[in-house]
Amino acid sequence: MTDCQRIIDAGYSLEPTYGFNFNADNHLSPEMIFVATFDGNRTRTYGGTTFLVHSHMGGSMVQADFGTTSGWQGNRGTFNWANTFTIPGDVRANYLYVDGQEDTITDVGAFTQGVGITKWRNLNRDSTAGVEPGTFVDIDFPMFRLADYYLMYAEAAVHSGSNVATGVGYFNMVRERAVGNSSQNVSSLTLDEILDERGRELYTEGHRRQDLIRFGKFTTGAYLWQYKGGEQFGAALDSKYNLYPLPGADLNANKNLVQNPGY
Repeated sequence: MTDCQRIIDAGYSLEPTYGFNFNADNHLSPEMIFVATFDGNRTRTYGGTTFLVHSHMGGSMVQADFGTTSGWQGNRGTFNWANTFTIPGDVRANYLYVDGQEDTITDVGAFTQGVGITKWRNLNRDSTAGVEPGTFVDIDFPMFRLADYYLMYAEAAVHSGSNVATGVGYFNMVRERAVGNSSQNVSSLTLDEILDERGRELYTEGHRRQDLIRFGKFTTGAYLWQYKGGEQFGAALDSKYNLYPLPGADLNANKNLVQNPGY
C-alpha cells in the first residue's frame, strides 16, 4: 500500500471520460503513468495497439468507427466475462459489442460468436482519425494508469485488513468515473468484488491472467469460462500453468536454473 500511495500522491488524476484512455490522442489523458508509445507514422508495427484495434474488429462492426480501413477478426470476449457488467449506468459496458453476436462460442473461427470489444479506437477526442487512418494507429498502450493503482491499493487493504476505508474510497473513485455519480458506491469490499471490478476496468490491458493467478482463480474448476482448459464450457487446469516453463535454451545456458514444477 505504501508504494501504491506514493504513485497516487504523484499528481496523476483519473481521465473523466473512460474511453479517452484508449483513443488515438490518449497521450492527453492525465491518468497515464507509463505507456508504450505508438504513432501511425513513426512506429509502424502490426503488433501493439494496431493489433488491439484490428484483431477485435469484425462481424457487423463498421471500420470507420475505429479510424481504420480493415478488420482482422479473431479476438473477442466470452459472455462469462461480459455477464459481470451488472452495474447500472456503467459506461465501460458500452464497449462490448453484442449486435449480431451469438452467446455461445461453438466455433472459435466464427467471429460472430462471443462478445466483440470496441474499446480501442484510432480516433481522437474530436472523432477525427489518427495520423494514418488506414492500418497503423496512434494509441499509446497503458502499461500503468492510475485506476490500476487505486484498485491495487483496495486489494492490498482488504488482504491486510488495514486502511480499508481508504481502499474503499479509492475503489469508489474508479466506480464513480464508470457510472458518472456515486449511486453505485460501496461501503465494504470483498476480494471477489475487486477481481470483478478489475475485469471491468482493465480488460484487454494485459492484467487478467496475472490477476486470476493472484486471486487463486486461474486453474481452479470453481471459476470457469468458455474454452478454459480447452473445453467448450471450461474445465480445471493443472496448477503447473500458474507458472510458465523456463525455456530450454535458458536451462542449457545456466545449469543453476531448475525447471518449474510439472514441466
